[in-house]
Amino acid sequence: MVDKLNKKWKFLLTGLIHQKAQKLLESNAEFILSPNGSSSAEISDLMRQQQSDALIVRAGKINR
Repeated sequence: MVDKLNKKWKFLLTGLIHQKAQKLLESNAEFILSPNGSSSAEISDLMRQQQSDALIVRAGKINR
């Protein structure tokens, strides 16, 4: 059983987030940065492969 209180949440980012926001969340989060210019399909595949809990889109849009 997963202990949700002590879980590290996995965030997939399409661009960098503010350093203060990252510092605030880093004790409970793991940040994974998608490669520059990733397509919607590639981002979907990354989400699935890495079992990300959340996606933060910094630029552009996701079509899937």
